[in-house]
Amino acid sequence: MISSSLRKFILEPINTHQPDSNQLQKDSILRSLRLDFEIRPPDVPGLARIVADSVNAKAIATLNQISALLKSVKDPTLEKALEGCIVSYNTIIQGDIPVAIDAIEKNNPKFAVQSATDAGNEAQACENSFAEKASNSPIFSGNKAVHDLSVLLQSIASLLL
Repeated sequence: MISSSLRKFILEPINTHQPDSNQLQKDSILRSLRLDFEIRPPDVPGLARIVADSVNAKAIATLNQISALLKSVKDPTLEKALEGCIVSYNTIIQGDIPVAIDAIEKNNPKFAVQSATDAGNEAQACENSFAEKASNSPIFSGNKAVHDLSVLLQSIASLLL
């Protein structure tokens, strides 16, 4: 069973405007996890699957945001960056996360770790494609959420090695 605090953290958007609040939330989750683990053993593959599904959901939401932005963009530099992000997010959604889920289900954590790493790298590559300051990119919060959840998935899948 996964704590409600962890489920809430994974499924709700990360507030990128208040990093101190995020750290407090993460600390609270860690405390809750420690309590859960003391009461019952963790279902690591189940947790990995929940996080993988969360990465996929955030990636789909970010891809939809990118598609909407492309319909109205007038700046050619921004348009080029967004088009590159479409490729990155299609790779995450169609390749990286399905491979990670399959690897988790087939007890092959090495491939889950690699696919999670790849997904995080794709989100970071998208963010890096913007010429302006990264935190001002139009999809910063989506990129950050997908990256951070991918790192979390990588860490959880590593526990299965």
